[in-house]
Amino acid sequence: MGGLPAHQYVQQLAIRQHGVVGRRQLLSIGIGSGLIEHSLKVGRLVPVFRGVYAVGRPIASHRSAWMAAGLAGGPSCVVSGTTSAAVWGFMEPSSRLEISRFEAHSLRLNGLTSHHDGLRLAGHRSGLLPAERAYRGPIPVMSVAGTLVQLAGSLEEKDMRRAFIEASRSGLVGRGTLRKCAEIGSGYKGGAVLRDLIDQWHPGLTRTRSVLEGEFLLLCSRSGIEEPEVNVRVCGLEVDCLWRQERVIVELDGRAFHEDGFSFQRDRIRQNTLVREGYRIFRWTWEMVVDEPAEPVRDLKDALNARAIRADQVVFGG
Repeated sequence: MGGLPAHQYVQQLAIRQHGVVGRRQLLSIGIGSGLIEHSLKVGRLVPVFRGVYAVGRPIASHRSAWMAAGLAGGPSCVVSGTTSAAVWGFMEPSSRLEISRFEAHSLRLNGLTSHHDGLRLAGHRSGLLPAERAYRGPIPVMSVAGTLVQLAGSLEEKDMRRAFIEASRSGLVGRGTLRKCAEIGSGYKGGAVLRDLIDQWHPGLTRTRSVLEGEFLLLCSRSGIEEPEVNVRVCGLEVDCLWRQERVIVELDGRAFHEDGFSFQRDRIRQNTLVREGYRIFRWTWEMVVDEPAEPVRDLKDALNARAIRADQVVFGG
């Protein structure tokens, strides 16, 4: 404890760990069971899970809940699945907290019932190697690659695709992560879905500004359409997707897209400017890209092929 009184050391540990500490940690610095029980009685420690306590007050943040879950399973556990996706920042937090153990036997949750209203702890054997253990600050968490492998086995395909897009948009998925996913995900449930996403990935996903843009790039990839430039400027205007040589532009209108009078006029002026410069423009919605993509794919392929032929004729016609 470096000469610090026990209560000061506990406070410092709690500050580093988002307000929570583990019973094992307290025992390891010489704080006995009697003092722990007394602290629980007088409210200095507030139980979260068996052997995990909030210091001074109940937990009040997602980070505190994640840290508590990581401590609850013991030193061989990490938060995992949808919880680790939330820790990494590419899924929304939930009151259901998942943890995994890097051991051959299953993780038993006997006695790990939450003492905090609304929190539920779910545990399972990870099946992955301890090398997939990572840390997000002090929180023990499944690696990004390990998280994606787990999600592929538990989420519906559309939800998995969204998680993959969000992880890519966050800069968490690059070629190294993809190689790791392919390496550790072989033979796991959902492996085929994950392999398809790995095959469809390209660097443009890291430059997208919405899930719809990510969905569109994945659609292009699996449809054999050349990757466009994403969120670039042309004629002084920013466009969503651009095929520069073919002079084709795709603009994507998300689910929340609604045009007021000013926006309508601005977009028509913008579109007319691009048309005058010789660009072919498509505007597609979420439903067209995600739910009914056949027509957009056909129209885009036709436009790109026609423009490519025209460009060749210009070159060879002199």
